[in-house]
Amino acid sequence: MNRHRRRAAVTAVIALAAALSLAGCGRRGSLEPPADAASRRDPAVPMVKNEKGREVPDRPFFLDPLL
Repeated sequence: MNRHRRRAAVTAVIALAAALSLAGCGRRGSLEPPADAASRRDPAVPMVKNEKGREVPDRPFFLDPLL
């Protein structure tokens, strides 16, 4: 019985270590646009300012009428 508990504890520690190492991946903060994002913009899509003052494309979402 003691051997089973030890094996379960080791498995739990390994699973916790794997989960914590994967949770640390990536960068904190907002996403950064690609360097040439401004040059690839479609001029036919109108631009609007969002709540942070940045210009973003005005692309309606299909669920917008429900909001």
